[in-house]
Order: sequence, then C-alpha cells, then structure tokens
Amino acid sequence: MILYRHAAEVPTTNLVELVPPPKGCVETDERPPAELMRIVELQRSHYHLASQKMIVCRVQYHVSMDEEEFRKWAFSEEMRERWRPMYVGCCTYSYQGHYLVVAVENSTDGTAIIVQVAMVPVKRDHFALFRRR
Repeated sequence: MILYRHAAEVPTTNLVELVPPPKGCVETDERPPAELMRIVELQRSHYHLASQKMIVCRVQYHVSMDEEEFRKWAFSEEMRERWRPMYVGCCTYSYQGHYLVVAVENSTDGTAIIVQVAMVPVKRDHFALFRRR
C-alpha cells in the first residue's frame, strides 16, 4: 500500500479520531485478508487518495454485506449524516475532504474481519480527477 508519494502530501488531520471503529469491533494485529486489501487499493487508486492510518478489527459474528445495512451497523445516525457514501465500487465514504474505506470479510468461523483505512486526497491527482468530469 502506498502511504505518501511526497513529504508535502503527509496529512495534518488525524481522521481516525473522527471515525471510531465499528461497534463491538476489537482491534487486532492480524494481517488483513488479501481480498480486503485489494478492495482498499482499488478505492485508493480510483479516488486518487493517500492512506493515513489503517485499523484491523474483528467482531464475533457475521456482518451484513448489504451497503445500507452495513452503514447502519457501522456508523451512528450522526456519523451517517456526515459521512456520505461514494458511488464507485463500494465501501468508501467522504466527509469534508477526508475519506474512509471500510471493507468486511465474513469468516467461516462465524466472525468477521474489518479493515478501516482513513485516507486523504493526493491533491494534484484528486482535483484533476474531478476537473475532467
């Protein structure tokens, strides 16, 4: 995963303080599944983002893969009003120039692993993306 291309792109806001991990999600040091990291990378690349911080956590039950049900589970009502879903791919939310990718994989043991990555735009790439539209 690319964290920063240039020192000038290092973000100054700690986004993770603004978005707590989903309810009941216990942080873990385990390596995230490759499929979840592929999703994170696709979203990072599509929206021209730089990763700020990643949290990996696990819940002791399966999580709905329906986007709207997942949002209701993962974010409080107040957070859902602020963090709006992006509509390309899945799992990406934005709020005031910050982005959050949240990807889930249900395990065969009845648990689910969640990867939450806080991101910020790579300014020169990100704004060029929206100028082209």
